[in-house]
Amino acid sequence: MSVNGQSPSSRSHASTPASRFRALEFERCPDCRMDPLSGRGFRACRQPRCPFIPRELDPVCPECGYDVANDRGTPACGGPGVCAFAADEGPRRVALLRAWRERHEVD
Repeated sequence: MSVNGQSPSSRSHASTPASRFRALEFERCPDCRMDPLSGRGFRACRQPRCPFIPRELDPVCPECGYDVANDRGTPACGGPGVCAFAADEGPRRVALLRAWRERHEVD
């Protein structure tokens, strides 16, 4: 399934400066009003998380599901404060997500 030229498999590309730049071009589905940073807002697809968001913008640990942007969940991949994603990659993704949010004027 493809939406706006994106597919869930597009999330698997390596994080490079070019892929981070492309991530800033991400567009939500036409009827979607979800804010990927807060996780709030109307989702026309009714999915708990956007299946099309680029990996570089996804603030959720792929191992344990800990949401770095909103401090939700308990990092099961090492315990609170030990999740390597939350300590390293997560903050970079949150910063990029904030830049995306400003660029797209998300409410």
